[in-house]
Amino acid sequence: MFVFLVSVAATRMSAAAAPAALGACGDSIRGAAIDLQGDARRAISACITRGVECVVGPADDRESCCTRAGVECAADLADVTAAKQRFVNVVGTRRCGTIPFADVVGLEGLGYGALTPACSALIPPSSVADLPGLTDCAGRLDVARSACAIVTREEPRGADALACMGIERAFHDVTDVDPRGCGAAPPAPQLCGPGATITVVASLDTPYAGVALHVDYPDAVSLPDSGSAESVRERVAFAAAGLTVVDIRIRTRTGSMIAWRWAWSAWTRILRRRSLP
Repeated sequence: MFVFLVSVAATRMSAAAAPAALGACGDSIRGAAIDLQGDARRAISACITRGVECVVGPADDRESCCTRAGVECAADLADVTAAKQRFVNVVGTRRCGTIPFADVVGLEGLGYGALTPACSALIPPSSVADLPGLTDCAGRLDVARSACAIVTREEPRGADALACMGIERAFHDVTDVDPRGCGAAPPAPQLCGPGATITVVASLDTPYAGVALHVDYPDAVSLPDSGSAESVRERVAFAAAGLTVVDIRIRTRTGSMIAWRWAWSAWTRILRRRSLP
């Protein structure tokens, strides 16, 4: 049995930010990101270079060399953590903090909502529900990209260096990188079994009289029942804020589609008097 868990958050967006304000926000993010990448690269490169020098150095001195390098790398990693925090602080206290967050993430605005899948894939995942969360994720992604380049292309023995220094875990905690996984093929998708659930999150930034959410899935996916069967309703759970559910349907077209219809609570009575298309 497949259960569809749908969470819908509705927010009212204030007047759209002026193009100049959006441009200034984008500039501040880009400038802060350049500074972050430079600071992170210097610190990570210094750390990895120390470890590589030990790995390729005299075997009889390798253990003590790696121990000393690991202590020094702890300071380098602390510099990376501080650089990430500066990035969050700079973006949050400049122009981006003065415009509606919906304009920062929305497709009609700066489009930073496109980072959501990458943020969710981080371990632990990062939220993009607000500006601090978004900038935290963007900083982590920038640092991870730089770290991967250093420990693979620039210092091919980077993984050996980290192992020698015994700081693999600390390195991952700061950079979100496992050097042996950089550039590796993504893991094969896991097949869903009976009782599996999916969560569909939708956010509305403008008041509407009604809205329909459509989730497409391949023909190969088999969902039990269809149409207005009671079992369909039993398999859909809602966690809606500010919305009233007025109709739930599952349709089959060219390719399968599941559709839910909501209406703002203020419009519920009106909508119930009409035939929804």
